[in-house]
Amino acid sequence: MSIYEDAHPCLNSLIDIPDYDDPFNPRHAEQVSRAMYDLLTDMCTVSGVKGFDDLKPASINKPAVTKKKLCIWVSAFAYMMNRFANPHLQMAVERLDTINTELLAEQKTVIELQSKLIEKHDEELSSLKAAIKEEVKSVQGVVETEMKSYSSALKKTCSAALAPKKIRTAMKQASDKEDRSRNVIIYGMKDSTEGEQKLEQEVGEIFAEIGEKPVIRDCCRVGAMKTDNIRPVKITLTSSDMVNHVLRKAKTLRSKEGYSHVYISPDRTVEERRAFKKLLEELLEKRKSDTSKVYYIRNNKIVSADKT
Repeated sequence: MSIYEDAHPCLNSLIDIPDYDDPFNPRHAEQVSRAMYDLLTDMCTVSGVKGFDDLKPASINKPAVTKKKLCIWVSAFAYMMNRFANPHLQMAVERLDTINTELLAEQKTVIELQSKLIEKHDEELSSLKAAIKEEVKSVQGVVETEMKSYSSALKKTCSAALAPKKIRTAMKQASDKEDRSRNVIIYGMKDSTEGEQKLEQEVGEIFAEIGEKPVIRDCCRVGAMKTDNIRPVKITLTSSDMVNHVLRKAKTLRSKEGYSHVYISPDRTVEERRAFKKLLEELLEKRKSDTSKVYYIRNNKIVSADKT
């Protein structure tokens, strides 16, 4: 893609142009997400703020933010809106118009069929009135019996489903999952009593080994320090998108010198950790019992491939 002169480097990530036949494909979404992330990260760095939420007029209006730099930022935003956001919106509008037209046509067909059915019913009503009346009485009796049974069962089910304890548990799980989506856990880092600044520096070095330099919101050891135990490190980043960027590259860390026993994982709940442990045990068993294939985990499932 040809980029204009003095364009922000983030626009180099926008390799593909919007495709009307496939406007929301994952590859293109990844390019736009990466470009936006790089641009906002540059703004945070130059403005001297830690997170994207801190980018406010007061933080941007600083001597370090030159007029040229501000123009480059604005032009990059405008370029992404004009070339990517607006076309996607236009595509969505056109798709919705097409769907609405099809729905109206289908509704018209249904109405016509209903009209024909009513006309035919009126024609046969006179001769079938007595038989229908008896049948209706019979059906009504069955329906009333079934409705009472269904109402009773539904009342019991709803009462159990809407129990305050279950609601609180569901809300807690949803909140916990949202909080963890911006975290990663690093296992195998040598434990020490040095301060958080040194710990954050070491974490930054690990991220640099996999080619990432995310903004670190928080960084701390988890658990009490023991002589025979290396505590994991919990790191909070600026967004769940950045967590996904880091996790996609985490597997390359094992090939780096000095990091063969250090690995990065999502911040899982206790239930998720138990499920993942069980999945690992199944993976090891498959690898042991069948050496003709390569087994690995993808999307929390064990998949296999032929050895090449």
